[in-house]
Amino acid sequence: MLLELGDSFLRLICSGSYNPKRDAEEQLRELQQREPAKPHQLEGLRWLVQQHDRQLNALLADEMGLGKTFQTIALLAFLKDDRHCPGPHLILAPKSTIGAA
Repeated sequence: MLLELGDSFLRLICSGSYNPKRDAEEQLRELQQREPAKPHQLEGLRWLVQQHDRQLNALLADEMGLGKTFQTIALLAFLKDDRHCPGPHLILAPKSTIGAA
């Protein structure tokens, strides 16, 4: 499910219907029309953006299955396109998730 949401967001970006001028919440609302997102995912993305705006590091460590992949892809796309901040960004993930599909 999480990988599907992340893939859906990447497809949205590649389809040309992604508009970097809108804020992250608008982009997530559009994605929700295709793939339902949960309120906690919006809250998590909002928090991640606030941490970035305050120049603070952040660790997204929710329980398994709550949409961390989706939130991370949304955040990185938002930072790259709206904040002109392509990175670098450090992403830590368990070795067991590498190559999982």
